[in-house]
Amino acid sequence: MRGQSDSGQIVIEYVLLLVIAVSIAALITRTMIAQRPGESGFVITFWQEIINQIGSDKSDDVVEPQ
Repeated sequence: MRGQSDSGQIVIEYVLLLVIAVSIAALITRTMIAQRPGESGFVITFWQEIINQIGSDKSDDVVEPQ
């Protein structure tokens, strides 16, 4: 009978590890790419800064020497 109780414990441990992994993945996703009003994830914030730098087009501000 020991074999059945061991397999039951393995299933429970697997389910608990799966729940922990999904929870950590959700937390990381929320931290990285969340788009709540007034609060963005750091990936979205960094990406927006890159877009703003490209959009400002600094090369037009350079004056060529004559």
